[in-house]
Amino acid sequence: MSPAERQERGTEASGQDRAPQQSGVPDRPVRSQAAGPGSSAIGMRISRADPLSVMTTSCLVLLGLGACVLVTMVLVWAMLTAMDPEAWPSFGWTLVLAAGVVTLEVVLGTAMATLGAFLYNMSSQYAGVSI
Repeated sequence: MSPAERQERGTEASGQDRAPQQSGVPDRPVRSQAAGPGSSAIGMRISRADPLSVMTTSCLVLLGLGACVLVTMVLVWAMLTAMDPEAWPSFGWTLVLAAGVVTLEVVLGTAMATLGAFLYNMSSQYAGVSI
């Protein structure tokens, strides 16, 4: 075997194989120099929640949940009506009732999430955690 082939295969001139190295992957974990000696975990603390972001996110999540509830209500109404058509109210009345419940859910859920963000900000301020 020529020296060039040995170099390509990763063997030394003495004929002993070196440990195969993967490109870009270190043999052991690399610790950050800024972390200090002995520290292995990074601690993160949420000190403030933006109420507008919480309100927007909770409104979008609850609207998606409300759409799922409406679709489920339509499917359940269709199955129940197929079993006994005279025993259940009309589709229009059922849809109005479900839309009212979903609207109440979205409005109250968004208000409660936003209130929760305000309360979290106040409690984290009194606990000594601030930005």
